[in-house]
Amino acid sequence: MNDVLVTPGERVALNLRFKGARTYLHGTDMVDEMARLAPGLTDLSLRIQKIATKPLAAVLLPDAIVGRKELVALLNARRGGEKIALGLLERDDGGVPGRYAYDEERVIAGAAVDADGRAARMAWNGEYSFVEQLVALHKALLQRCFASAGVHWYFTRLDIARLPASFGTLSLEVTQALGVSLVRSAIAIDDEALGDIYFSGVKQ
Repeated sequence: MNDVLVTPGERVALNLRFKGARTYLHGTDMVDEMARLAPGLTDLSLRIQKIATKPLAAVLLPDAIVGRKELVALLNARRGGEKIALGLLERDDGGVPGRYAYDEERVIAGAAVDADGRAARMAWNGEYSFVEQLVALHKALLQRCFASAGVHWYFTRLDIARLPASFGTLSLEVTQALGVSLVRSAIAIDDEALGDIYFSGVKQ
């Protein structure tokens, strides 16, 4: 697809598939698709508000028909100096069109996680997008940091200055934890602060 969202209220049906063995649409694919539909974004602030198990549509807000509570995800950002808001909502016209293979261990091959589970780093892996590498590394970090917690981790929030096209070293450091219900980690690219990523843990 070559769609680019320009007009408030404009909608584009997405063809996101399940990632690997997951039974819900993954936040990494949501971010990559929103970035494709609204290129050149800066000062991004994403909230994933609910688990999506149906096909999605993207909408450029405001949209008089869509309430914020209906949204699966909400992205506030700047494009060309102007503030924009992009939402994702579930559609009822059919099911998710299948799934695709995804090896999360391969994404972070060569990554290093500190013994105390407070920090991690990795070099650029050109087979995957920035956000896929970021989320996979954060999951590995939290699995080490909270090894005994027995939780399933969900990517729920992202606040970053930009989406890097590449990096030398991606670094993460856990900076705040409300138990496992919400964990924040600082993101750095080549030792330069980029923003924060948040996961929520659900007891298995």
